[in-house]
Amino acid sequence: MARRSAWLPAVVALSLLLSACSAITGQDSSSGGSSDCADYPTKPVTILVHTGPGGGSDLIAREIAQIVKKHEISPQPFVVENAEGGDGASAIRRLASGDDHTTISTPISVLVNIMRGGIGVNLDEVTPIARMTLDPNVWLVRDDAPWKNVGDLLTDAERRPGKITVGFGTIGSSDHLLFYQVARDAGAKFSYVNHDSGGAAMVNMLGGHVDMASGQPSEALEQIRAGKARGLVAFSTERRLSTLPTVPTAKEAGIDVTGESPRILLGAPEMCEEAVTFLESAMRKVAGTPEWKQYVKESGALAAYQDHTQLDAYLDDEVAPRLSELIEDMDLKRR
Repeated sequence: MARRSAWLPAVVALSLLLSACSAITGQDSSSGGSSDCADYPTKPVTILVHTGPGGGSDLIAREIAQIVKKHEISPQPFVVENAEGGDGASAIRRLASGDDHTTISTPISVLVNIMRGGIGVNLDEVTPIARMTLDPNVWLVRDDAPWKNVGDLLTDAERRPGKITVGFGTIGSSDHLLFYQVARDAGAKFSYVNHDSGGAAMVNMLGGHVDMASGQPSEALEQIRAGKARGLVAFSTERRLSTLPTVPTAKEAGIDVTGESPRILLGAPEMCEEAVTFLESAMRKVAGTPEWKQYVKESGALAAYQDHTQLDAYLDDEVAPRLSELIEDMDLKRR
């Protein structure tokens, strides 16, 4: 996907040429789109969110907007706009038709939706800006469930294929992919029940409508402390999560699967170099504030900032190959 950033030198050269022509002819270049980049940002920066208020992407976007305002990181406000529908397709289409002031706060599910095809934009056409966090996934069952650890669960799912139901958010969400990949590699088989959100899946698990769900550490901690759920495994770093010290890591459980979900900021296709530079700098400043560090700690996420160059390589080398393989194996490609 290196061609996502290959246009930048051409943009610079073109801008210089247009400036020279304007000076020679005496024309006012302010009527063209390039002036928006020269003084970027010239209007509010929109952060699209593919879900309604209260979801993970929405909370991160609003936290970013608040920090930008409080610390006067931008001369223009960052405005969060919820664009629900089509498992993220509505937000993606808005991004694809957006300008240099249009971005999207996205988890894995939105990237999957882009890679499934049929929505008017490819992953190598959008503009990487920054990765902000990695969200560990924690598998939860009700406290009265028969499985004491994830090994028991997988053995049972292998012995009784399709009898254990797992609830997750939208098709292609990080928990959906993770449930499938772990079960496939273990020779087990679950029955999958998708919901409008991961929160809805959690509610159905607690209500006994599905056997297992996945949650972020903050969600898991709340249910475990309340005595309603038990954590079977945390897909996190090699060390146990400080907020969930009794929950073993995937590595401890013998599972060789990476289950951390990135939270990233993407820009519209063909975003100008000045916009990318400004937005990347703004996100770096946000990531360094005490408020952001506190937010990351309280949410149970992992601080994992990457600039646009690092994010571009991360998408190319790690995310896209894994998602492409899973999309094909799970038959998620749109026809």
